[in-house]
Amino acid sequence: MLQKYEPIIYSAFERAVSALHEHHKHGKLCFTKRTRAGIIRDYTVMFLKEAFRGDPDIQILSKGGTTYFRFGESLKGKVKKLDRRHLARYHHTPTSKDYTSQGSNQGELFGTDYQLTNVHIGYILDDLGIGIREVVITCPVQNGRSNEWKFMIASSVKDTPEVDGIFNSYSEGGNGGYKLNPKAPKDQSKDARTGTGGSGADAD
Repeated sequence: MLQKYEPIIYSAFERAVSALHEHHKHGKLCFTKRTRAGIIRDYTVMFLKEAFRGDPDIQILSKGGTTYFRFGESLKGKVKKLDRRHLARYHHTPTSKDYTSQGSNQGELFGTDYQLTNVHIGYILDDLGIGIREVVITCPVQNGRSNEWKFMIASSVKDTPEVDGIFNSYSEGGNGGYKLNPKAPKDQSKDARTGTGGSGADAD
């Protein structure tokens, strides 16, 4: 499901960082890390909204100051800055704990009766804090203390994404290394990148 959107997602982060430097030229000196992260997130969300507008496979919804992107009937994502362990930092609320623990009602926000897998559409800046080092899709569990899986997004369709070794045990059945939420109905267990399951069924 995500495969065709990888260049769009990566580009949104690159454009967001460029916009930060262009419109806030002294940002690295004057802004805190948290402020810069918020600006990058807001720009990225704006660019993703523009890119995804009108796409029938993507639904966008904002609630409580957070924008969520639903990809088909499999994934629900939000933009987050990640640390070098590919984990997001939270000042936890009941909602965020539920999100990062793959709670039982993750499809309810979009009015669906099937279970969605929560993901972070995440990024890591380079050592200088002036460019994108990595763009990663992660599936948080245990209140965000670890990831069930993670997938490195390539900067272009010609690049080969790097896949974390944890995928090896989940690659059987044509799932492309993804393990979707175990609470999801079996017919929703589709490849997160291609939208297909082990039988090759189309997600749409």
